[in-house]
Amino acid sequence: MAVVKLDEESFEALIGRPGKALVCFVADWSAECRAFAPVLEEAACLIEPRGDTVATLDVAACPDIAACLGIGTVPSLVLFEGEREVRRLSGTPGCDDLVALF
Repeated sequence: MAVVKLDEESFEALIGRPGKALVCFVADWSAECRAFAPVLEEAACLIEPRGDTVATLDVAACPDIAACLGIGTVPSLVLFEGEREVRRLSGTPGCDDLVALF
């Protein structure tokens, strides 16, 4: 399974359901985000069999969500459990660090 690409509607649906979801806020223009994509994909392959989700949300396509959550840098990672934010990371952690969040 791959990293899920979110829009406003699918973001609301994702955080409204039970379970954990790691959302990586990205920007197409960011070289750091593009370089981080393979690490996120690798982590998704390890996390998703547990029933949890790894996703990305483009801050340019969904500026209201990014602003509401106070996302100021990309990539930024937010771990949700249901509708509740439980952890936030900025930058590019390694795959093992992402898996350890779950």
